[in-house]
Amino acid sequence: MFRASLVALIALSACRGGPDGGGEPLKSCAQMEGADVSGGLLGLGPAEPFPNAMLLDADGHLDLDPAWFGGLNTDGLAWRAGFSVAQGSVVSLPDVDPAALPGWETPTPGTGGVVLVDLTEGVFLPVFAELDANNAIDPALMVQPLVGLTPGHRIAVAVMDSAAPRPDRFEALINGEPPADYEGAACHYRALMDDLSGLGMAVDDIALAWDFPIDDARIPLTSGLAQLQTPTEWDLYDLRQAGDEDVYNDTWRYRRGTFTVQDFLIDDKYLNVMDDGTIASTGSTEATVVVIIPDSAKDAPAGSVPVLIHGHGGFSHPSHDLNTPDWYNPSVHIAETHGMIVVATTFRGLEYNDLTDTLTMAVEPQYLLGIADRGVQGQLNTQALMRMVEEGNLLSDPLFHGESGQVLADASRRFYFGQSLGSMMSFALMGQEDAVEAAVIPVGGGALSWTFQRSSEMAQLSALMKDNWPDPTDLQRVFQLFQLTADPYEPLAYVDAVDTPMLLQAVVGDEAVHSAATEMLARSYGMTVLEPTDVLPFGVESAPGPLGPSEKVLSYYDPELGETHVGNTAAAATGAHMGTQDWPGFLFGASDFLDPASPGIAEHPCGDAPCSVNNP
Repeated sequence: MFRASLVALIALSACRGGPDGGGEPLKSCAQMEGADVSGGLLGLGPAEPFPNAMLLDADGHLDLDPAWFGGLNTDGLAWRAGFSVAQGSVVSLPDVDPAALPGWETPTPGTGGVVLVDLTEGVFLPVFAELDANNAIDPALMVQPLVGLTPGHRIAVAVMDSAAPRPDRFEALINGEPPADYEGAACHYRALMDDLSGLGMAVDDIALAWDFPIDDARIPLTSGLAQLQTPTEWDLYDLRQAGDEDVYNDTWRYRRGTFTVQDFLIDDKYLNVMDDGTIASTGSTEATVVVIIPDSAKDAPAGSVPVLIHGHGGFSHPSHDLNTPDWYNPSVHIAETHGMIVVATTFRGLEYNDLTDTLTMAVEPQYLLGIADRGVQGQLNTQALMRMVEEGNLLSDPLFHGESGQVLADASRRFYFGQSLGSMMSFALMGQEDAVEAAVIPVGGGALSWTFQRSSEMAQLSALMKDNWPDPTDLQRVFQLFQLTADPYEPLAYVDAVDTPMLLQAVVGDEAVHSAATEMLARSYGMTVLEPTDVLPFGVESAPGPLGPSEKVLSYYDPELGETHVGNTAAAATGAHMGTQDWPGFLFGASDFLDPASPGIAEHPCGDAPCSVNNP
C-alpha cells in the first residue's frame, strides 16, 4: 500500500551513503520505487511524522489509512496530490526541549530548534513549534507554518539537535544503513539532506527532517461554483415591519425565509466528491435568507440603495445577529449610517442549527468531517445569494420595495461585513470575481483547524473530540485531517485571488481566534497595520492613514483582558473576541471603510493613540 511516491523521485538519479558523500552507494531512486516504507521514519508507522512525502501513492495522490485517524474515512481526499496550504506537522519525537522551540510572536526564519523550508523556492519560512498541551506524559511535537504555503511547492521541516537528539533510526537511514522496513525511503531522505545542505544548513546539526508537497485544494468549491445556478425560487415566511413586535434597532422592514439552491451533500452531511476532486449535485435544498431594510433607506430614490452582505459568527445565525434587543450589530449600524439593505444566509457546518448536530459525533465520529464538508455547501449557498442580489431578482420582489413602492436596491453596489467565522469565510467569497467593492472582516484568521482547537467557542466540540479520540497524538492527526477536508474554503488558500479592499479588525488577546492565526493571515495577504499601533506582527509593515483602497489594512483594538492564550487547548472565555465591537472606534472604522461615497479608505478611528479600552 505505502510505496515510495513519485514526489520522492527528485534531485538525484543515485544517492550516496553519508552526508559527505562517503559510504557504500545505494540503489538509484528509480530502483527504490516500490520498496518497503511501512515502518515510517521513526519506526512508529507511515504516519509518523504526519504529513510526509511517503504518504502519496505511485500516481502522486494521497494514500491515507483511516487507522491513523481513529477510523475516519479518507476516501474523499484520495484525489489530492499534496497537503494543505496551512499544513501543520505532528511527530512523536522524544526528549524535545521546549525552550529550543520557536515561538509565534517573534519567529526568526532559518534559525532555532525547528526550521521550515520552502525547498522549491529555497527560502526559510516563519514557523511556530510547541509540545501538545493535551499530553503531559509523552507529548507530540507540533509544527505550524506562520505563513500560507504555496501549492505546487515542496516543504521541509528540520528539527535541530538543539531541540532534540537525533534518533538512531534516522542516523542509519541517512548514512547508508536504512532499516529494512523503510528501505524504500532511503534515497529520498539522502536527497532531502543534500537539499538542506545546499541551503547552508549543517547536516550534522539536523536531528530529524522530513518533507511533503502542497497542492491546490480549492477544486471542490470551484467546481461547485462552476455548476451553481442563480436561484429563482424563495419563500418569505417571516415578515415584520417597524412597530411590530420583535423588530429592533433602526429596522424599518425585516424579512426572513428560504431560497432553493443546488445541494452537493449526501444525506445533508458529506460532500458528493468525484475521483478528480470535483463535486456533483445531489438535488436541491433550502437555504436561509434574512433581509434588513433600515429606516434610513425606506424613502431612498429608486435604484440607489447599496447592499451589505452580512457574514455571521460561529454557531450563530443572522436572525440572531441582526434583529435583537440585546445588541446593535455593526452590520445594522453600517446599514443605517449609509442607507444600505442587509442580506444574509448561513455558513452550513458552523451555524446555530449545526450546534445540535455536532453531538452526532458522540455516536458517529465521521461526522467531524461532515462539519467541514458542510462548509463548502455554506459557501455555495452564500455565493448563490450574492448572485441573486447581483442579478437583481431577489431584491426586485415587491416585499423589498420602499415606502413609495420604488425598487430600492442598486445591485451593482455590494459590500461585505463578516465577523469571526464570517471573517474566515470571507476570503473564499472575495476570491470570486467582482464579489463586492469593499469588505470589513473583524476578528478573523487563517489555518482553520489550528485555530479551532484553541478557540473558546469550540470548547464543547473539542471536549467531544477528546472523548472520541482519547490518544492525544491521534487527535492531532484528526485535526490535520479536518484541515485537509476544510481546505476548499481555507482563507490562506485565497490570498492570491482576492483584490477587494479589505479591513481586518483584530483584537489583542482574542480568546476565540488566536492572535497567531490573525497575524498568519495578515502576513500571507500582505496587510499593513494602521498607525498608531502598539502591535506590529513579524513580517508586517505599518503606516499612518489614510490607507487604501489599494492597501490591505489591519487595525488593532486592545480590551486589555489578558495575554493571548498559550497552548493547543480551548481558551477560557474572556469577552475580548466580541467585546470591542460596540466601541465607537470599531464602529466608525468599519462604517467609514464601507462608505459607498469613498469605499476602501481606512483612517485610524481612535485619534492620536492606539484603540484600547481607555481610548475606545
